[in-house]
Amino acid sequence: MTTPTPPQADPDTALDQLDIELADLEADLEAAIDDTLTDAITAGVTAAALLAATAALATLVTGALRDAWDAATTAAPRIAPDRPGTRPPATPDDLTPDAVIETLAVREGIDHILRDAATRLNALDADRLTTLGQTFRRLLRDALTKLAAAVNHAFRAYAEPRRMELIWRTGSAAPCPTCLGRAGTVVAAAEEYAAEQGLWEWFGGLPPAHPNCRCRTVPVRAQR
Repeated sequence: MTTPTPPQADPDTALDQLDIELADLEADLEAAIDDTLTDAITAGVTAAALLAATAALATLVTGALRDAWDAATTAAPRIAPDRPGTRPPATPDDLTPDAVIETLAVREGIDHILRDAATRLNALDADRLTTLGQTFRRLLRDALTKLAAAVNHAFRAYAEPRRMELIWRTGSAAPCPTCLGRAGTVVAAAEEYAAEQGLWEWFGGLPPAHPNCRCRTVPVRAQR
């Protein structure tokens, strides 16, 4: 049986295409969160109504993370192809999408945000529309941050069994000083970036470095 020919390396085009796919995914996710909250409060902006939306929100965010993972997995061989004549290695159990997405605690994060909103809605002086708007923005930020994490973990899942490296690339035209200082730095895919002052308290060795971080750690063939 012949070994499939790996795709030609075209990292810039692959990353541009990934950006387009993720932008569409983020827009769809934003609309879906908005629709889910709107459906939940049809009878009124109440604590019970918001809490009832937990399961539906968790399902749609988890689905978006899987879509982001698939998009990154498709892009990875075009960014850093396997060497000619080699067979793709197996992915370790702890780097499968199911394993990684579980660590991102999607439902737990949503539950925390909605319970906090419910507490504020139960206050006598609560501004219900303001609370609803704040809750939507927190849910969206949490979802988009975890979506970025899913992309970077998918890149690691591709790179680590191939003994590749990861290079930090900023994901916006105006990156924050913390992310700008890490741009271009490289680690082995099996390693982690060190947690330093200024990083998100939940930083786990890969971007996102903070909420709404758009940085990526992109696979490259090892140079050493």
